[in-house]
Amino acid sequence: MKNSGMCPKCGSTDIIKVLNRNGWDFITSSWLLGLGANVRLARYLCGKCGFSEEWAQSADDIEEIRASYPNA
Repeated sequence: MKNSGMCPKCGSTDIIKVLNRNGWDFITSSWLLGLGANVRLARYLCGKCGFSEEWAQSADDIEEIRASYPNA
C-alpha cells in the first residue's frame, strides 16, 4: 500500500497513513537487554476493508531489527 497506493486485499485506493499519539510506532531493538534503538514504523490502513501494513523506514532500520531478532 505504501508503494502502490492500493490495498492488496480489496483494491481500494482509500489508504490512510496512521501515526500513534507520538507520531510513529516503534520496534525497540535488543529488547531482551533493554538496549538498542527505537526503529520507526509507518502503518498504512485501508479505509475500506481495514487491512493494514507496517513498514520500517530505512535499510539501516531493517538491519538493526535483524541483528536484534536473529532467530526470528
